[in-house]
Amino acid sequence: MSSILKIENLSLNYGKLKALDNVSLELELGNFVGLLGPNGSGKSSLLRILAGLEYNYEGKVEIDQIKPGKHTKLLTSYSPDMNCFPPSLTVDKAFGYYHKFFSDFNAQRADALMSKLGLDRQQQIHELSKGMLERLYVALTMSRSASIFLLDEPLSGVDPATRSAILETVIKNYSTNTLIIISTHMLEDLESYFDEVVILNNGQLYEHDGAEALRERYQKSINHILRDMPYGKRAL
Repeated sequence: MSSILKIENLSLNYGKLKALDNVSLELELGNFVGLLGPNGSGKSSLLRILAGLEYNYEGKVEIDQIKPGKHTKLLTSYSPDMNCFPPSLTVDKAFGYYHKFFSDFNAQRADALMSKLGLDRQQQIHELSKGMLERLYVALTMSRSASIFLLDEPLSGVDPATRSAILETVIKNYSTNTLIIISTHMLEDLESYFDEVVILNNGQLYEHDGAEALRERYQKSINHILRDMPYGKRAL
């Protein structure tokens, strides 16, 4: 199967800060990919580039042979790591925005997910806890018929029940026709689901391989590979 995502020599600077440093990577459909690394390693920057929200980079990035931007937004569905909705907006209005702006948005699926995740359609965004806000973004993101799902820390800082509900929602939408890239520190919950693992460190690609291949090579779990990783240095 050919790669739907190709990255060659990708670099991104924020002033003097090098967020990404010469990253090259290819990923195929039908994979659940863990995007891992310490805080500040470039994970969110990479996801924003793939979502078509960051253009100031050097190198080559292609999604289905197209540079990320207006024409790839139907291929990607992105859940950010921070709230982008106005505080006074209701959950129902957020639902309506996705229905209006994304032609592949499945309102029936979103309605079912919101009900399953316990979301009150009349609540305003500022009234939602962090966990409920994460549930909202995951419900909206996974209700699209995209090829690539980009999830930036959807499990961070939420209780175990919320993590289970979000994880179940994501897993049920995984298929051979999709690529899911999830940035997370919650490896205890997710490691067993990973087909591939991408580890960034100090903006560089530290590791990319099948999850089982990495466990065999290092003779330890992905979680312990990450814990034992020397910050700022590449793997040999």
